Amino acid sequence: MGNKIPLFQGIRNINYIAEFLGEVYSRLSGGNFLKAVVIDIGDWNMQATSTVSIGYKRRASSVKYSSIMGVHVKINNDANTVCSYNQHGFSDISVDSSTSSVSLTVQSGGVYDNAGFTKTSTTDPAFTTRGTVTLWILA
Repeated sequence: MGNKIPLFQGIRNINYIAEFLGEVYSRLSGGNFLKAVVIDIGDWNMQATSTVSIGYKRRASSVKYSSIMGVHVKINNDANTVCSYNQHGFSDISVDSSTSSVSLTVQSGGVYDNAGFTKTSTTDPAFTTRGTVTLWILA
């Protein structure tokens, strides 16, 4: 038997798998589908700064405000050992068409307003991102 390469070898993030499968579906069906656009949040001390804006044009310049169907947020803790998909930890998640950005506002006293979410690359060069924002767009 010859060498076999697993289909998803090297793909470690479910969002990238969804994006890949969306592309395959689109090419096969010629129809509309939802595509995932994943954007790193970057540095964010969630206790010191309650709101952060992430420009979505830097990841995919073709994203149009009118095509955004949903937003999903993944947050990493300071130890980078736990990721959280808890949307309830935010008092506001909004998309601004005039600035082409997604704004996240931490809920005061909520799950992210504590010392476990304060690290940045300035305080620890090994810490590279607080998490990701996934935009689900109609493509």
